[in-house]
Amino acid sequence: MKKLDEISTVLFVCKDVVETGTSVLGDEITSELMSLNLDTDIKLLDTYRKRFFELKTIYGKLQKYPDIFSSFYNPTAIPDEDALEYHVHSFLADTYAYREKVSGLLGKIQNSIPRELKEDRDALESIKKIFLDNFEPITKIRNNHTHVIVDNGWYLDDGVLKVRNYKSSLAFLNMDGIRETVNWKYVNEKMAKEQEEANEELEKSKERWIKNSTEVLSMVENTVPKIFKAISFTIYRTLNINAAADILTKHFIK
Repeated sequence: MKKLDEISTVLFVCKDVVETGTSVLGDEITSELMSLNLDTDIKLLDTYRKRFFELKTIYGKLQKYPDIFSSFYNPTAIPDEDALEYHVHSFLADTYAYREKVSGLLGKIQNSIPRELKEDRDALESIKKIFLDNFEPITKIRNNHTHVIVDNGWYLDDGVLKVRNYKSSLAFLNMDGIRETVNWKYVNEKMAKEQEEANEELEKSKERWIKNSTEVLSMVENTVPKIFKAISFTIYRTLNINAAADILTKHFIK
């Protein structure tokens, strides 16, 4: 995500120069930047800066999910099915948040382009559509998890559901008044098989979410930097900091 880091750095330094008349970069570069007499919308610049910081923060979380789905906690403290369900919810929420943050930032940049520059505004609209289309597969997965399906009722991952069904059945069979009437020879064989099948299904679910999170991360890494590389000039132009961006890129952004 090198391009996003570059844009964030340019925004941070320009804000520093405009607000304080200095920067963390030393006298030579600061003097060059000060000589430009930057005339920018500091509020808009700071909005962009905060949005890029949010993207970096959420991206950092997305990077962790393949490992998170690979290894859970002490199952005696937090059962694996509970851990999986929690992380699925968290992953889908962070993925959706990233989608909305990028889409919102692109919309903000588009609205900052003067209306007479229709081609530029249309180009931003096309880029936003491409980005949202790339997110469509995971959006469908999220919708299946967060909306009630009439036939199925409240959503649950298959692995989580099977393990909970097994544990619920076992708890029922061990209830006072029920336990004494159970044919345990038959039930023990049946429940051992159900436990094995439930655990296998839970492992399949974990593998599925490792795959989902890896694919989302790959899509983000292959799409987002290209988008912001294509529109970085537009971002700098809407803020009137093109010349400052050129200086900073030439000096220290490799």
